[in-house]
Amino acid sequence: MEKISDEVGYFFTAMTFLTRIPVARWSINHENSLLRSSVYFPLVGVCVGVICGLTYSLANIFYNENVAIILAITAGIISTGAFHEDGFADVLDSMGAFDKDKKLQIMKDSRLGTYGVIGLICLLLAKFFALQIISETERNIWVVFIIAHCLSRWSCLPLIYFNDYVSPNSKTGKDLIANAINDKRLTMATLLTALVVALLNFDRFFILAAAVMLVLLSAHYYFRRSFGGITGDCLGATNQITEVIVFLVFAALAR
Repeated sequence: MEKISDEVGYFFTAMTFLTRIPVARWSINHENSLLRSSVYFPLVGVCVGVICGLTYSLANIFYNENVAIILAITAGIISTGAFHEDGFADVLDSMGAFDKDKKLQIMKDSRLGTYGVIGLICLLLAKFFALQIISETERNIWVVFIIAHCLSRWSCLPLIYFNDYVSPNSKTGKDLIANAINDKRLTMATLLTALVVALLNFDRFFILAAAVMLVLLSAHYYFRRSFGGITGDCLGATNQITEVIVFLVFAALAR
């Protein structure tokens, strides 16, 4: 029972790290807690997907589908504190520089630049119109939200495992977890994610897997070439790109 209780605590640690949901009182905090919690990142995505699906279903009772989609996207942003969207915007802003150190300096700047603003607008529009197409044919849009958020949280783990953190001397939580993902945790998280996707929509399992792997390979190459490794912003950007790619795959197959 104690071991089960510990694992529940590590799940809440992952929830605290990736969302703004107030569950910190049940989380476990020690030197290796982020390592131990990493296996539950995909389950945190499942929870965020459920929040989005529930918001969509409730809003669809009172409003049309377009309003329901906007509110569902908003619910996802609020529940995570725009944690990942911020990283996506910062990475886009860094594209305006050519020097590695300048890129890193831009990403640390809290101000939002032109690339970031335009990128966020395009990202949100892509999510909206993809979900609009999906809502016309998908009877259970909950499945789409859950799969997208589950895969997007998992996508961070391979990048963490295969890349160095470019600011290793910093002692923030992001640095600690970037240096801590091991073989066992990555394998467990991958199997857990595969199980969730297969159970919810096995017919599209291999197409989704191929699409996400393409995102990961592209992100790995770009971050290595541009930064020499990853930062927390890189993980947020990959999260968002993975999420929107999953939506676009479902939308393409729904046509």
